[in-house]
Amino acid sequence: AANVQGMQAPGPSGSLDVTATVKHFAGYSQAINGHDRNEALLPLNYLQSMILPSYAGGIDAGAGTVMVDSGSINGVPATGSHYLLTDILRHQMHFEGVVISDYQDVQALQSAYHVVPDLAGAIAMAVNAGVDMAMFVNNPDQWQAAILHDVDSGAISEKRIDEAVGRILTLKFELGLFDQ
Repeated sequence: AANVQGMQAPGPSGSLDVTATVKHFAGYSQAINGHDRNEALLPLNYLQSMILPSYAGGIDAGAGTVMVDSGSINGVPATGSHYLLTDILRHQMHFEGVVISDYQDVQALQSAYHVVPDLAGAIAMAVNAGVDMAMFVNNPDQWQAAILHDVDSGAISEKRIDEAVGRILTLKFELGLFDQ
């Protein structure tokens, strides 16, 4: 909480405002083999009592973004976990800011976890789980085509897209990133 408050405190006149990102939600430090982007096996009472309180401190202090864990928790990739991102983060912890994936994690739902057959399926799973913005740095035209396909097919609702875009624009407005 103190880190978030200090980072987001107003700077000298003319300086840029920033928002803190709480990362990596949740259980990132608990991988069974100690390696990045791997599985964590966490009893839910341990997740609730030992892992989530530190995230709650940052969220309650007003962090504007939360980055999702790159690994999986109890066999479910965090980037595609509705339970983690919506039930816990949004409903239980009352986070209202932007949820962002880590680098290439949406694609990993297809390529590493094999829980969806294609990019469109990966995007639909992540967005419907609660991801508002993804770090998708290669071939953005593929992302655009896939997400448009998801909306056209009903795999992602327009309402869900509006929610994500609204959160992103609200954050940009709060940071003064729009010209007056």
